[in-house]
Amino acid sequence: MTKTISSTMTSGYYLTGEALVITELGGIAPSIPVAGVYAPGAATISNAGIILAGGPQTAVYVRGGISLTNAGTIRGSSFGIYAGDNGAPGVIVNTGSIGASSGLGSGIGLARGGTVLNGGTITGTGFYGAILFDGGTVSNDAGGLIAGNKSGLGFRLGAGTVTNFGSITALPSAPTSPPLLPGAVALAAGGTVTNGTSYGSSALVSGWESGVYIKNVAADVTNYGTIAGAEAGVRFSGAGGTVFNAGTISGSIASVDFGATGSVFLTLDGNWVLNGPVVNFRSDDLIVFRHQDLHDISYVDGA
Repeated sequence: MTKTISSTMTSGYYLTGEALVITELGGIAPSIPVAGVYAPGAATISNAGIILAGGPQTAVYVRGGISLTNAGTIRGSSFGIYAGDNGAPGVIVNTGSIGASSGLGSGIGLARGGTVLNGGTITGTGFYGAILFDGGTVSNDAGGLIAGNKSGLGFRLGAGTVTNFGSITALPSAPTSPPLLPGAVALAAGGTVTNGTSYGSSALVSGWESGVYIKNVAADVTNYGTIAGAEAGVRFSGAGGTVFNAGTISGSIASVDFGATGSVFLTLDGNWVLNGPVVNFRSDDLIVFRHQDLHDISYVDGA
């Protein structure tokens, strides 16, 4: 069964198993402090209109797994979309706008991880643009934007796979309470980040502290576009991994920070640029210069 909404509702919608379709003329804008859409179990939602939260709530709150396609606007206070705390991953396809407006807000939160495919805008004015607690996959198309106040995109307890052809950003000046994962893309359980393509790319990952922040578990970064951080372009913290750079990596303290532990393998290829030194290089780390005759590195700290 499918419920179709083609006009504006001023109360929240309680979803109990039926698929929900909101047309371009439809909308949910509660006049009291409730979620715009609430589902106690799994839910399938297609939105081309507007879904808002009432007061300091989440616009779309699904306790089970979510399958959501958005070509309209979804805007809440604490979250734009939050799903999965009953144990199921989610799938979100966005070509519209998803956001959260409060000082603690995140655009998307997937408690059990899942998949996010973005060609629109995902923003969080408080914490994350999107946070996948149990890991998952995020693909950000050219023209897509994922932006957070502290981290653009975070993975906490499971590995993350990120492919970016657009922009993933975090606030360009440090927030008053720095998060545990201070990167535009932050991996706390391993994974991979691919920024741009070898055919030429304007892909951007840019953060107030780090562009890509890797903590605890080894991860791999491939860059053909631009990765920048106010302090470090790529920072390893208690984890090793690899960096392949054929684009630009920049940071005022370090272009690449190898961290205090874990082995890091850095490959510089093509028309690579490092703006800022490579720091914390140790005997078990490795830097490979392809086309070494064409470029100079400013210095390698610890070599």
